[in-house]
Amino acid sequence: MEEDIQQVSAPGLTLFKMRVRCHEVNRTAGTLEQAGDIRIRISVDCVQSLAEPTATVSDVVRCLECVNERTGQKIVFLEEPLGTLDDEGHNLLRQRVTVPICGDETLTTPLDMNRRIADGIFEATRIYGPPVVVHAWDGTASLMANDHAAFAGDGLPVWNTPCHLSRSTKL
Repeated sequence: MEEDIQQVSAPGLTLFKMRVRCHEVNRTAGTLEQAGDIRIRISVDCVQSLAEPTATVSDVVRCLECVNERTGQKIVFLEEPLGTLDDEGHNLLRQRVTVPICGDETLTTPLDMNRRIADGIFEATRIYGPPVVVHAWDGTASLMANDHAAFAGDGLPVWNTPCHLSRSTKL
């Protein structure tokens, strides 16, 4: 992960999203520390949208408590901490943690996203505004679509990295 963070910092980016599961406390805390040393902020994608079974609210809270015990560096936002359709769990999680929660790419209609924003589930949109973070899962066609969306984003600074950077450690 250290090599990935160095690559992200080279072009001057200040935010890196890592994918982790709740049991990867040491990896999360270690990455937060390494990134904090060079002023890179970390957001965490918990990859729970399509997981079966998904993490529970207690799992996420316990994970964040353990990470906070190991580092003073803060997570910028959580993506997919619970299953996409677990609105009740998301509301309960928001009451128990201070890290903003955002939506993910599995919400595919404006109606789905707008309802969750209006209900306060995705608090990150209230804090940061509703920015679009353009990213692709894999392949040249996806990366090209990424670039088109980014350039249409009124000068949004974007750096497309090969997907292997986010997969340097198996989940």
